[in-house]
Amino acid sequence: MIQDAILDVALTEVLTYADRVVLCSQIPTSYAEATAAYLLAHKDAPVIGSPEAKAGGGRKIMISGITDGVVDTAGTATHYALVDVSESRLMVARALGANKALVTGSPWTMAAQDLLDLEESV
Repeated sequence: MIQDAILDVALTEVLTYADRVVLCSQIPTSYAEATAAYLLAHKDAPVIGSPEAKAGGGRKIMISGITDGVVDTAGTATHYALVDVSESRLMVARALGANKALVTGSPWTMAAQDLLDLEESV
């Protein structure tokens, strides 16, 4: 069993250092892919909550709703990533719950949601 306090260490690292959320056309595996090659949209300084209990066990962090994300390139976003711009590092990359069509010149929005969850794998 992995204790909640141990899972919280990883989540707190993301909470502390992730300073940009990006939407991508495919899953990025590096900072360069997330911020250039696959980048469609971004939001600086997203509001990320502290680690908390996840329904069914485990831990999670949530992101507040976004109403003013910037679309950099029109396209269909399939993944999101959290990056640490100051250290040029990709922290998290995951699939969106549903693809999102993005139009240049229009802000992108996202409802508040679970951003990252961790649980022990058996």
